[in-house]
Amino acid sequence: MDRSAELYDHISAVIRASGPLTIARFMAEVLNHPTLGYYANRNPIGKMGDFITAPEISQMYGELISAWLIDCWERLGKPDPVSLVELGPGRGTFIADFWRVAQMVPEFSDAVRIYLLEGSPVLRKQQKQRFEMLGFGDKTIWVTEFKEIPDIPFLLFANEFFDALPVHQFVNVNGKWRERLVDVDPNGHKELCYVVAPHTTTMPLLKYASEAAGKTMEMSPAGILLTETISEKLCRVCGAALIVDFGLASPSLSLQAVMSHSTCDPLMNLGLADLSSAVDFGALRRAAVRGGARVYGPVSQGKLLRSLGIEQRSSQLVMSVDHEEARLVIQSKERLTDVAFMGQLFQSIAITSRSLPHVAGFDSP
Repeated sequence: MDRSAELYDHISAVIRASGPLTIARFMAEVLNHPTLGYYANRNPIGKMGDFITAPEISQMYGELISAWLIDCWERLGKPDPVSLVELGPGRGTFIADFWRVAQMVPEFSDAVRIYLLEGSPVLRKQQKQRFEMLGFGDKTIWVTEFKEIPDIPFLLFANEFFDALPVHQFVNVNGKWRERLVDVDPNGHKELCYVVAPHTTTMPLLKYASEAAGKTMEMSPAGILLTETISEKLCRVCGAALIVDFGLASPSLSLQAVMSHSTCDPLMNLGLADLSSAVDFGALRRAAVRGGARVYGPVSQGKLLRSLGIEQRSSQLVMSVDHEEARLVIQSKERLTDVAFMGQLFQSIAITSRSLPHVAGFDSP
């Protein structure tokens, strides 16, 4: 029996024992089951994986974000020690770029300690090997929960992390919200299907739902609570956080599955396809405000990278490479910034301690 069929049998057994699953529980089983889950067995990033993230597209991305983090450190008075936290570091590409930039500011590289929140054993092993080869493995600590980060000044970066957090989906039935669930196919086919709960939801976090919600709604309590936790920590110690992710203007149903760089049915290919959903940046902003921090944005990824100097950096790079490599530099820049690609679809938000009245790339809050 293949792994996808095994995972189906596991999920269907859970459903038959305790009833249909919330979308959040379904995502957790598919992505994080300890032996059958997507992240337990796969290296999902890169040409041979299922998707490519911004740090993998060009070194310019990691360089500019790293410069933004170091600029925040300087504006905060150069605290020493300082933690650099990345949520979901993937193959470690951003951290490799970050360390190269950090070494240009010895005072910063001496002060920084790197904390990586990574749940995938496959990716964690790859990250350790990469960082040891690059010579800074002794500066790196892996954690499984944000609360493990020490209460000292910190800089945080999260790229395509919040879109992988579990979401709940709701359908408006006669003015009342009912939760959308995953059930086994009632016709006896070995498949899963969506159903709507028979009763009105009682989820407390629904009070934080967007006022623009229509007939359907999607929200991530995990993302909301994590943002509040980060913001509350920024009220105790100085620091800054930058979140960049796939976002939508309205909180409609957006759960998607990606396998081999193509979308597919989220209820199929269990454990073989990545699951993600659009991030509600309005909800994150409101959560950060409740946590007591300053909030900047959201602004589009394209606008952020242009304001941080991607045009100038790409011009520098093309001057020192041959024609084919120069074409790839320009192509990568356009992919990151153009509205037809990631430039508008991806959004960014900055959350900082109250002591930081301005950050690069964002208007005043």
